[in-house]
Amino acid sequence: MEFELEFNHRWNWVWLLPVMLFLLIGLGALGRALTPAGDKLLTWSEWQVLQMRQAYRQELSVLRQDVEILAGLLEQAPDPVRAQLAAEQVLAHTGQGQEMLASQRESVALAAARLRDWAIGAVERQEAVAALEQAIYILNEANLE
Repeated sequence: MEFELEFNHRWNWVWLLPVMLFLLIGLGALGRALTPAGDKLLTWSEWQVLQMRQAYRQELSVLRQDVEILAGLLEQAPDPVRAQLAAEQVLAHTGQGQEMLASQRESVALAAARLRDWAIGAVERQEAVAALEQAIYILNEANLE
């Protein structure tokens, strides 16, 4: 697609100036809305910190959702198939992630394994409950602020 702009006439500048001004103001408003820190530009290190915090919060949110799923299964009668599927889903989430959340991932993975074992009758319910409570405690301790 090609655009040809000819500026031979004086009237072309009359309509081009408001369009350019509108675009400039629009881009400035968009930049202000999308800048996370508000009034200042981010340095490269600040941008990396911001990205790490967002990844941290996102992974923590996923781990908390996994714990809620496990708690819901623990409140029901033992169902080995559902427990196995939930454990596989949780273990997929806990396979890798932020290094800062390694202990939280391990705790949630252990809770998923204990819940799976409880559902098939390999361990007592109290052991699965204790592992889940430990995971909840560790996740509650992991706050960024």
